Amino acid sequence: EAIDMADKPLFDMTNGTYWRLNIRDLTFGGECFNAIRSVDLNGGYYDSEIRNCFVSAVDDAMYIASEFGNIYANIDGNSENGHVFHIFGDNSSVMESCYAHKVGPGKAGYRIYSTMTLISCCALDSGDYGYWFGGKNPETGHISNYNITMMGCHCEDFKKTAIVFDNQSNGQAVLSNTEFVAPNTNTVDNVDSYIHI
Repeated sequence: EAIDMADKPLFDMTNGTYWRLNIRDLTFGGECFNAIRSVDLNGGYYDSEIRNCFVSAVDDAMYIASEFGNIYANIDGNSENGHVFHIFGDNSSVMESCYAHKVGPGKAGYRIYSTMTLISCCALDSGDYGYWFGGKNPETGHISNYNITMMGCHCEDFKKTAIVFDNQSNGQAVLSNTEFVAPNTNTVDNVDSYIHI
């Protein structure tokens, strides 16, 4: 558990190389800026797995800017002020049975810019947005086009919108057996929409 690291990541994979990791059965979190972070655009995180973990942070719990071909499975997370899963996405990456519990104001449980397949993923216990796809990549400044597949996913207790497809982007999305449950009217003043394009 991180203590007094509110401006630093707990586990940082940023060093200009390519990483292949298998991380499982761990808790990353506490008072840290990110629980897991990888931002080096000259390297990357690929052909790896993060499985059966809990992540929590002051900002984005997982912030992964350069990745492809990864499996994220059975990961639960919370964020005080950011997104839980802020993963830029690329070819062949899969999220399976992940759960974004709590997100910061104006943030999403899953913030993905490019390509990702989500299987049986859940959001939220508390927060504005469940899933947000596409938009301007904060590391490169380029507009990312999304390519999203969601199978058997779920979103509930969102205060604003279950899924946002950023209107700066073009893209495609396939949603299969995916459901959205509006919050209890006693817990929210106004829900903007289930899906915003």
